[in-house]
Amino acid sequence: MTAQQQEWKAKWIWNDGEASPRNEWWCFRRTFAVPDEGWDSASLRITADSRYVLYVNGVRAGRGPVRSWPQEQFYDTYEIGHLLRAGEANTISVLVIHFGVSNFYYLRGRGGLVAELDLLNDGASVWKLCTDSNWLTARHLGQDERSQRMSCQQGFAERIDARLWDLEWMRPDYDDSGWQRALELGPVGMEPWTKLIPRDIPHLTEEPVYPVRIESLRSVAPPTWTAVVDMRNQMVPDSVNHANPVTFAGYLGTMVRTPQATKAKIGFPSGLPNGTCILNGVRLPDDRYSGVH
Repeated sequence: MTAQQQEWKAKWIWNDGEASPRNEWWCFRRTFAVPDEGWDSASLRITADSRYVLYVNGVRAGRGPVRSWPQEQFYDTYEIGHLLRAGEANTISVLVIHFGVSNFYYLRGRGGLVAELDLLNDGASVWKLCTDSNWLTARHLGQDERSQRMSCQQGFAERIDARLWDLEWMRPDYDDSGWQRALELGPVGMEPWTKLIPRDIPHLTEEPVYPVRIESLRSVAPPTWTAVVDMRNQMVPDSVNHANPVTFAGYLGTMVRTPQATKAKIGFPSGLPNGTCILNGVRLPDDRYSGVH
């Protein structure tokens, strides 16, 4: 019996915070000793809600899953025997990205990770490691959960401050003493992922392609400060659970304080076909703000 045919023993895990947070990245780790002998290969099955990046001893081993229905969640299987160190401490680390909103390639479920490692001897499992409360987790503090959503079809822009998070968090010698224990959610088969099925398409290849020449060089100065309001989710809160067209009417008001006179840009990517923009009580002409009109 192969590892793919075995019943899952692993538990779905998450953190003790919000079940389906908006645009949060969470890191998970498990350090363990690998037997010196008695196995000839290692198979790891894994999936997560919404997306994961898998590391074994600091080496990125895969990412996924492909888009799924929550009730038929795809999982991936990796051969990682070449990345394990027999007789030494090994670490499996997983970055889990949870959208917290539905989009055109993801239906909102809840945050979760499940993984199961089998050491195999001639195709039979002789040793197993599963996700459970012995795994550790921590919020990726460098990721800005307030980054803007790209559109209702997509997820979120990635905005990272590398100064706020140790890039070595996936390596065996990383100090995880400040991390919390993962929370066990339940066994495979629990809601909303009532069925796990193997990935049915090949993995995308990731191959470096180097430029043959430089056409031009430019420097870009980002804005000093930006803010984005997701009007769709603010006006229609239930729209986090679907990506269908919605119609709404309402007002948005805000106050911006600056220590001195400054230049600012107000943008409306979807335009204001039936609205207007008022600044300090004065209605702005259409050519005073950017957007599609």
